Amino acid sequence: MRIMSIPWSALTRAARDAARRAHAPYSGFHVGAALVDRTGRVFVGANLENVAYPLGVCAERVALADWRARGGAPLIGVVVFTATDRPTPPCGLCRDALLRFAPGAQICLATQRARTGPWTASDFVPSPEVHS
Repeated sequence: MRIMSIPWSALTRAARDAARRAHAPYSGFHVGAALVDRTGRVFVGANLENVAYPLGVCAERVALADWRARGGAPLIGVVVFTATDRPTPPCGLCRDALLRFAPGAQICLATQRARTGPWTASDFVPSPEVHS
């Protein structure tokens, strides 16, 4: 099967659009994520806050749930969008989820003005040697 190239601009727009649908009444911090699988299907998610913070869900994991529920192929690209001046990397839970479910995917962080990357999920986690 031919693996498609990553449509970074379209994926960034999808992540930005998803961020507009975030439910963030407590922090006001809207995050959107867009994933693309090797067939070109796009999956999106937005953060969903809860008054009990640990019960909220990040945009990356919402998008991963969408991908899994709809039977997506292996993921090749991820964009995480925040309406900030500086890129916002995934939290620890999302880093772990991306490492497990999208280990080979290229990941970009996007803001209102720029897109940085790509990286892989392993670029966001500490090296095992650091903890030995």
